[in-house]
Amino acid sequence: MSVEQDRLRIEYRPGAPGARPRGPLARALGWVVGGALLGLALMFSLIAFFLVCTAGLIFAGYVMWKTRALRRRMREHPPGGNVIEGEVVRETDREPPR
Repeated sequence: MSVEQDRLRIEYRPGAPGARPRGPLARALGWVVGGALLGLALMFSLIAFFLVCTAGLIFAGYVMWKTRALRRRMREHPPGGNVIEGEVVRETDREPPR
């Protein structure tokens, strides 16, 4: 084996510090701490979602409130005077090409 291969190889040595197998109590504690962290992350993400939704609703309400007079004027006096809905028939002197 070359020096490069020896340096990149990772091995488990039972006597190495920090390489001890964990007991059942340590594993249970790890599950409890992991579950608590997951619960906290879920709680904070729900709070953040609530705050973003609330800010969006407040902004939409503000825009609606500020544009209420403009929307009322647009309903009473549409742009261009009259709004005519329907179909237009155009009559010409020439016959359409066949």
